[in-house]
Amino acid sequence: HYMMGNTEKALKSFDDFTKRYPASASMPDVLFWMGEFEYNRGAYAAAELNFKELAQKYQASPPADAAWFWAGRSAFMQKDFKRANEYIVALLKDRPQTPRRAEARYHQAEALCELGDFSAAVLLYDEIIKQFPDSRLWDLSFCRKGDCQYTLGSEDAGRYEEAIASYQAVLDRTEPQKELRLRAEYGIGRCLDK
Repeated sequence: HYMMGNTEKALKSFDDFTKRYPASASMPDVLFWMGEFEYNRGAYAAAELNFKELAQKYQASPPADAAWFWAGRSAFMQKDFKRANEYIVALLKDRPQTPRRAEARYHQAEALCELGDFSAAVLLYDEIIKQFPDSRLWDLSFCRKGDCQYTLGSEDAGRYEEAIASYQAVLDRTEPQKELRLRAEYGIGRCLDK
């Protein structure tokens, strides 16, 4: 049904499958597909439920790793940043060697920023910077770290210097993305203005 473009029928078939065959070895894959489908169409609450069920009931299955991550993204999209953070913490506790570690830490830091915990977010961006220098998130983490330090500058003016150093690290790269270069230059300008 899905391959023929009838996504609603596919979703109904998978939903029926979960009710009729709850002990099936295919359940983790079915739940993941349902969560992914719901996420992609913006039904984040439904996606979160599918991903959460998969992660909790089928912890040993290969898709459980991704399920914790996507449950967190689903909660984030619903603006429940505390719950998003909790899912990422569960992922990293359950699977500390996950290949999604850099991405998980980045999204955890983003959730902490939304919760106003900029100091904790800086620590997570630092972890990405130190442990994943080849990650596509390296430059972005430096920019976001600079943003957090800039925000913390209202309480401690020394943070503006730290923010400038973070932004400058992006500019010192041989070829940062144009968007990130502009973002870093703008960040330095804001700090100098302060």
